[in-house]
Amino acid sequence: MTRPHVADVLETELLGGSPRYTRTDVAQAAGADIDVARQLWRALGFADVADDERAFTDRDVEALKAVNGLVTAGIVDDTTQIAMTRAMGQSLARLADWHVAAE
Repeated sequence: MTRPHVADVLETELLGGSPRYTRTDVAQAAGADIDVARQLWRALGFADVADDERAFTDRDVEALKAVNGLVTAGIVDDTTQIAMTRAMGQSLARLADWHVAAE
């Protein structure tokens, strides 16, 4: 039996699988504007990727649907959506830093 490569295991666990969507694909699948998707990606602190690069997974589609749904439902406005996403990205970065330092 062949053991899976560590990078493949991490990719599956952390990202929910191999990247298979472009930014446009994710935006379309989530029913979101491409510019909104780009802003949210930046707000999370992720690097910009080319629009034709396959850098997104099913989990990215679901996350964008969830955040976009808050605006669509009138729960938050666009400004709050970006601020909330930025706060979440910063909190997750701090948690990751803490976890690495604790090991």
